[in-house]
Amino acid sequence: MWKTNRVTLSSFLCIMLFLLSTPVFAITTTVNGTISSNTTWTAAASPYFVSSSVTVNPSVTLTVEAGTVIKFASGQGLFVNGTLTAVGSSGVPITFTDYRDDIGGDTNGD
Repeated sequence: MWKTNRVTLSSFLCIMLFLLSTPVFAITTTVNGTISSNTTWTAAASPYFVSSSVTVNPSVTLTVEAGTVIKFASGQGLFVNGTLTAVGSSGVPITFTDYRDDIGGDTNGD
């Protein structure tokens, strides 16, 4: 009986040690490709990670809420052929930045 309890306790401690030593990265919403219908990026779902370029089609609106953080992978962009509505303020800005920037959470694990 002792052996079973020791193995269970040992396994539990190993798992806990692993979990505590694993870096925690910000939860992100990954976006890429074409936006072909009106879309809203919300602050609650940010940061958004643009893993490959995003294109907003003609006659389509991408709305970005105040407080939203959008992070771009190297060399990627946002191409707007329709409408981009993004209104922030000094108190609740919208941030467009590189994925290595820790604004909105650590998305690259550094």
